[in-house]
Amino acid sequence: MRAEIVEEAAEAFEAALASTVAIVRFDLSSTVTTHYWSMAYLKLCGEITLREGFNNVKFEFPGIDAKLLGALARLGFSDKGVYLHAPKRVMESRGVFVSTGGAVLKILEDTGKLMSYAKDLVKTVFYFIRHPRKLNFGEVLFYMDQTGADAVPIVMLICFLMGMILSFQGVAQLSRFGLSIFVSDLVGHSIVRELGPLMVAIICTGRAGSAFAAEIGTMKVNEELDAMTTMGLKPVYLLVMPKMLGLILVMPMLTLIGDFVGIIGGGVMAATSNDITLFSYFNRITVSLMPANVMESLVKSVVFAFFVGAIGCFKGFESESDAKGVGGATTSAVVSGVFLIVLADAAVTFAFPQFMRLFGIDY
Repeated sequence: MRAEIVEEAAEAFEAALASTVAIVRFDLSSTVTTHYWSMAYLKLCGEITLREGFNNVKFEFPGIDAKLLGALARLGFSDKGVYLHAPKRVMESRGVFVSTGGAVLKILEDTGKLMSYAKDLVKTVFYFIRHPRKLNFGEVLFYMDQTGADAVPIVMLICFLMGMILSFQGVAQLSRFGLSIFVSDLVGHSIVRELGPLMVAIICTGRAGSAFAAEIGTMKVNEELDAMTTMGLKPVYLLVMPKMLGLILVMPMLTLIGDFVGIIGGGVMAATSNDITLFSYFNRITVSLMPANVMESLVKSVVFAFFVGAIGCFKGFESESDAKGVGGATTSAVVSGVFLIVLADAAVTFAFPQFMRLFGIDY
């Protein structure tokens, strides 16, 4: 059946190209006996017109099935029987002022939506504080496993390499002054106070934040969010809170793993590139670091987890209802998440020492 279709189509198009009147008639009632092959026949006609010389061929389908009449428009055939090629996407050229003004308006619009989302988020937190049994802890455990356990290998690898890089750079500079032992202070404070929670947060943004945005965006495309609202359910209660709580609970554990592995990576590099022993390295680590440093790392991880989960879910809700919109929301969730992480990191870095001084701790 397929060979007969291709052979007859080729002969018909060769005749149409050689003639002065480019009209091709296909009697589908006599050639094809099934709806499936009729659709394939019509599609084949459209595909052949993409070749040079067949751009203006006109088609007539005597005896076409009633079910196929609607398929003609979907396949690209006009009422007159001409196959209309899909138009090419043209990028609109805009001036600098128009683009800048549009960006400012978009920022103001997103800010208003973000404030409304933050209000709903605060209501959700207080609601589950009053009614903790209504929280789906099974979903929380699921997202803890998805965002935590699956991220352990990449967190260990990245933090181990960061510790090695810091140690290598530190030894190269400090050895000039005979201060190689202080590479322990450099690696310990850099990893625990800054790079450990920051690298874990960026990894979780790429993994969890983008996944949250894609998941909720896909639900919006499939109109599942509208269905939940119609049923009287609140998507923020069911979708946002389990994701955020799971990420907030698991990111401090990932940060502790990253801090520990980063310190080990720095010790391995220091021991292999200089006369520093592992014993002296770790002994110096225990002297230079204090519990407040670890507390700062954990506080940062909790703050970062909040922003990563919140912005990932927010971008999912604001996604457009098509595949392109879901892709844009996923990308925007990662970019916005990293930006907010850096802002939060700067705020906590400057505020935490002042907070420690309230308790008499010289930080």
